[in-house]
Amino acid sequence: MMPPAFYFNGESLPCWSAQWHLCSLGGFLNDFADEPTKGWDEFIGYRHIWHLQCRIDHVGAVESEDPLIFRVCAQEVLRVMLANHTAIMNRINAGETGDSPPDLVFSQMADGIARMITLCAQDSHAFWTSGTEVDRQSLLERIRRSTLGPSAPDFCEAPHLEQRRSEAIHRSSSQISALNSLAQNGTLPRNLRRIARQIPPIGKGPTI
Repeated sequence: MMPPAFYFNGESLPCWSAQWHLCSLGGFLNDFADEPTKGWDEFIGYRHIWHLQCRIDHVGAVESEDPLIFRVCAQEVLRVMLANHTAIMNRINAGETGDSPPDLVFSQMADGIARMITLCAQDSHAFWTSGTEVDRQSLLERIRRSTLGPSAPDFCEAPHLEQRRSEAIHRSSSQISALNSLAQNGTLPRNLRRIARQIPPIGKGPTI
């Protein structure tokens, strides 16, 4: 079965472009770092590629990423695919690609990734979706709204910023609840219970 149409920054790309999961890249990417023995503290790494792989083929939902982070991750995926061509072809062959031969799937995926990287450089943003022309129009509208100033009534954050803000708020709220519980712990010294109580709720006072 062919995957749905894929759109990146509003442009239609080969339909297999977003099917990274067929490559089973995990074994090739676990040590992704500039220096595998020293790069453990680098910010962009395997986790970013894993999150992208999980989101890149979403149907009917507009997704986004910081364009530089996307470029680094997409370039690593492309490098790994080309450096391990035979092994990746075997993994694609073992996947569910219907009547599409593995070499077509591989070439479309590589072509699509290369075009995504080019569009990131050209547009300075990275937005995508899969689905129909209606979904492409939703993608274009989300891109338009994200480029407006925050004071514009139609302004909307890029999806990745919105998702990360929501996660940060949720985690902060959970942590404050835990601190409030500790503040009720009679076994803690009074000064430590006061410290636990004084953390302001999210949205009040300084935040990270």
